[in-house]
Amino acid sequence: GFVFRNNIGPRNDYGIKGSGTGEGVPTLQAYFLLYVVEANAIAGASASNYPPGNFFPSTMDAVGFVDLAAGDYRLAPLSPYKNSGSDGTDIGADIDAVNAATAGVSTGASTPDTPPPSDGTQPSVLPEVFFDTTYAPPTTSGNLIVVGADADLPTLTQYFPNAVFDYNVLAGQPDYSTRYSTRNFFPTTLADVDFNDLATGDCRLAPSSPYKNSASDGTGIGADIDAINAATAGVLTGASALIR
Repeated sequence: GFVFRNNIGPRNDYGIKGSGTGEGVPTLQAYFLLYVVEANAIAGASASNYPPGNFFPSTMDAVGFVDLAAGDYRLAPLSPYKNSGSDGTDIGADIDAVNAATAGVSTGASTPDTPPPSDGTQPSVLPEVFFDTTYAPPTTSGNLIVVGADADLPTLTQYFPNAVFDYNVLAGQPDYSTRYSTRNFFPTTLADVDFNDLATGDCRLAPSSPYKNSASDGTGIGADIDAINAATAGVLTGASALIR
């Protein structure tokens, strides 16, 4: 069967629609012997096309996120869909759980190899605490937090006096080991980290990974992928074949 529950997303061009069938219920009946589609907010869709028990805001703005433009997808206290999930909680991803599972993890943004502003303000990319993270630069010439010419350690000391920079896996630059604290790890490539399946996006550390249980708290370095998956279980991604 097919279960689509507690999601928030736009209808886009077709909503839930198969080839040669009508949108919504006709497609569900044609393609799935058993299906559950409930407690979803499908922005821009028509209630007449879908099973009862779903929600149909006119736009994504009408959902009532905390700050849609800034990417804060938690539901605001006054959202009409607050506590409207099938389990009595908010529909959509558990954003607080996702944030907790990815706390301190790099987004892959890099700092250009240029000096800081003349007023002495701090570079903006490096968080105050940067540890237990797996990182690779976007290109072979990319850098994580260089300010000036190869000045990583002086940068950390000068501009981030309270920063913690330990137990990170920094892949892709052969001189990383001379530029950062020795309490980090420096594989040649991300493939050397030994993820379960890097090609398909399974970024959990494999049992054979040399960085298994090497984080500051004795767990695996990097995001807690199992926690992220649990927090987003059943939540629609942009890659759905049904809503487009």
